[in-house]
Amino acid sequence: MRRGGFGARSRGVGAVLLAAALLAPASAQDGGESENLDFPQIKINFVDTAEAPKIRVYFSILGPSLRSALEDELKEVTVFQKPDKAKEEELFTIADGEVAWPKGLSEEEVAQKNEAPPELLPAIDAERGAAIVVVVPGFQDEEYGPGRPLGDRSRNGAGLFFKKLGKANEMNVVWYNDDIWTYVYTAGRTTRLTKLSSQLEACARWKRIQDERFGVPPEEGEEEGEGPAKDQAECGLTSKYDELADVIKRQPYVGFWPQLFGIKPRICVDVKEGERPAWESRGISVKDADSASKPLSNPNSLTAIDVALEMLAKGGKPGQPKILILTGDGRDGYVNRFDDCRTKQIMECGDREDDKKKVTACADAEMLKIRAADQAQFAARLERWIGFAKAAGIRIYSVVHPTAQKYQADRLAVLAWRTGGTARVAEDAEGVIAQYEDLIAELNNQFVVTFVDDAAKPDAELQYMVGAKVGSRKLTTPPFKAQVPSLVERPFISNVQAMGEEKLGKGGFLAVVIVVALLVLVIVVKLVGKLFKSGEGVAKKAAKGDDKAKAKLKEKAKKEAEKRAKAKAKAKEKMKKKMKG
Repeated sequence: MRRGGFGARSRGVGAVLLAAALLAPASAQDGGESENLDFPQIKINFVDTAEAPKIRVYFSILGPSLRSALEDELKEVTVFQKPDKAKEEELFTIADGEVAWPKGLSEEEVAQKNEAPPELLPAIDAERGAAIVVVVPGFQDEEYGPGRPLGDRSRNGAGLFFKKLGKANEMNVVWYNDDIWTYVYTAGRTTRLTKLSSQLEACARWKRIQDERFGVPPEEGEEEGEGPAKDQAECGLTSKYDELADVIKRQPYVGFWPQLFGIKPRICVDVKEGERPAWESRGISVKDADSASKPLSNPNSLTAIDVALEMLAKGGKPGQPKILILTGDGRDGYVNRFDDCRTKQIMECGDREDDKKKVTACADAEMLKIRAADQAQFAARLERWIGFAKAAGIRIYSVVHPTAQKYQADRLAVLAWRTGGTARVAEDAEGVIAQYEDLIAELNNQFVVTFVDDAAKPDAELQYMVGAKVGSRKLTTPPFKAQVPSLVERPFISNVQAMGEEKLGKGGFLAVVIVVALLVLVIVVKLVGKLFKSGEGVAKKAAKGDDKAKAKLKEKAKKEAEKRAKAKAKAKEKMKKKMKG
């Protein structure tokens, strides 16, 4: 198997300066870049205003090599509000696990604020989880082949995200090669990922049904035997992702045409029979594209990054952090085309009797043009992806594999830094798992401070800052803008669902919904019975079974609520002890 990229002979050729054009300094709110940072650093990742005036601020403290600061290093946290063109105003401070309010407040004001005091927890212990999609390369490469360590580490490392990022999240995986694969729940759940293009119509049918159910989570419906029928499929985020780590391990590396960004490749020579794309059998031939003017288009118009972004934007709940994790080496299109093109360019630049240095220089110059054309396509799409991610509140994080060329690694890095995430690079196969673990620690160990802000009224645009004492150092974030949604954007049903799930958990909230539905059903049946005497028997039958159902479901809701309350109290006490220590 030939390795993608330029190959060993051309590694010394200067890369197209993507960094100069694309890695422009990000704003303070975007998180900035890592090269010029003085560690440790503190940054706000997300502000949840969905339940305003209750506010949740997610922030990270990162040390050298982007390693997350330990909880016991955090001694004090202060939250500020920053009005436009004015000095920041302190809202409160949490020190040694105790809340301190700004001076000047009356006893009555302090007593009122203490009715709902601020809370500080690590994200892994917070009640509200995140929406997360992990993008994993699944194409063939000699480094992913049998007996080579990178393939196993890529799959095993991706599985760690589903094992270690907590249990309250909504997650899925996007596995990409010639096609886009993801976890899709269908009748008779399978143990492998499914080709998304084959399920789009079935997914649309299931979505229409869920819209009619007023957003009750389909996962809960499955427990009642109400999952997708044979012609339906549940796509997108799922809360039942425990199996995905093992599913990824069984997923084979196939295909030579990774559909990550949808760059149209320039094909220099005929593609070998064994390396032709899987979708050629669907009537799209590689021979339809020549080396200059007929680039091959994406067969299904599905790319891994677009699918992942849409999955998060549509599936993430209001106020839920949305995280896209990109892993791999940034390659896109036919993986062996650069080696093919280089071989052809060397032949066109001269023969064996010519000066080898001149031939190499000639070939290198032509290859730079090919690579520059690819980067131009990427750059043309980049602002759309970044704009979409920012508008949807999505942060991109990347872990770059050692097989990446510099310009390919830049693709993954720029998406991360420009959306406020972080980018890590594994120097070799051995370092891949360590980089995955570091990212997991960054996400789990970010802090969530929850408080009530009376200024957070509908349509208000606020700016928050967080100050922290880490060891002997004091750190402060730049202002982070947060828009409070209008009443129109926060429909009654969505608010009730979000509040109910927070207090009772998904199972408890659904139990209450079912109880209410049963009560409504009984009332309706009784009314119908009065109007139509023939309906009296039906009403009595429904009422008879209702008491047992109510008692059972109320008990379930009570247990769920008690369980959540105990876990929250335990995490809060743990944080309090650490800050005092």
